[in-house]
Amino acid sequence: AQVVRAHLAVRKFRRAQVSVLTSRFVGIYLLQVEQWIRILSLISDVIKLWTIVQQKWMYLENIFIGSNLQFGEDAKRFDTADKLYRKI
Repeated sequence: AQVVRAHLAVRKFRRAQVSVLTSRFVGIYLLQVEQWIRILSLISDVIKLWTIVQQKWMYLENIFIGSNLQFGEDAKRFDTADKLYRKI
């Protein structure tokens, strides 16, 4: 939910900045507006990648959590990685 809200906020600000960029009054602020558009584009890309990672992680979680007997060492490694991932 927070990722979706962040993504929507970034899209909203990007639209506003594109509007400013096309304004005839942009003048001396052109470089700053372009820089902010690049920054927001990067943030948007990171949010998209984060969403993909979360989806794949949930898939792996369903496989490994509670499967210690079937996957042994792999399940233990996943459990360790899962704990680190949750700290992020």
